[in-house]
Amino acid sequence: MYGSCVSRDLVRLDPDRFEVSYYLARQSWISAFSKPVAPPRYELASKFQARMVDFDFRSMGKRLIGGDQALASDVILLDLIDERLGVIPLNGTYVTWSGEMRRTGLVSSADLRKWIKFGTDKHFALWSKAAEKVRAALEPAMDRVFVLGAKFAETSIEGETIDGPSGRPIAEWNAMYDRYYAKLEDLGFTVLQQDPESCVSTTEHLWGVAPYHYVDRAYFDFGDAILTHRRAV
Repeated sequence: MYGSCVSRDLVRLDPDRFEVSYYLARQSWISAFSKPVAPPRYELASKFQARMVDFDFRSMGKRLIGGDQALASDVILLDLIDERLGVIPLNGTYVTWSGEMRRTGLVSSADLRKWIKFGTDKHFALWSKAAEKVRAALEPAMDRVFVLGAKFAETSIEGETIDGPSGRPIAEWNAMYDRYYAKLEDLGFTVLQQDPESCVSTTEHLWGVAPYHYVDRAYFDFGDAILTHRRAV
């Protein structure tokens, strides 16, 4: 599983049908296929968060996505929700501008001015090159690779309106994601479309209301789609 909490929540809610063999998060595909470098010294209380920052600098996504463990899995699950974070050129590589990276204090205000934001032509060009490398790495297992075509939810099922990250409207975020999903389809990835009726958040979600925290039905629908495609192979 290489993605975000969307993929992780699918497995969390459906343990009878899915089991995680490995989970990589908080790392843009751009970072994963950029130059690996040794991370500077930093401190984070969470071991998981520290590992994700370490892996970001070391571009571990490249090693893991085409590694033996991934290629031996029954399903390789990808999602693009964390791509929303964009990347920053730093120490000769690209790092993902994640919450964990923010908390390390490693990115200066001068570095931040170089932030390559999601949805820009520059980000899409860099990401497209990385996507082609992801496709090549997964070539032996493409019949088992699935991309969750998740969209951002505009409302919760309880009727709450949800603000988009960075002050952008949700509709604008979803429009930006469209060409990323289209690129993956052009490369031959199976992109599982999300039912608009399940693209809503809920106060009952374990982590609360957010554009990418959905009602349970969304995760079960994605799970059904994965298993339907697997049986059809």
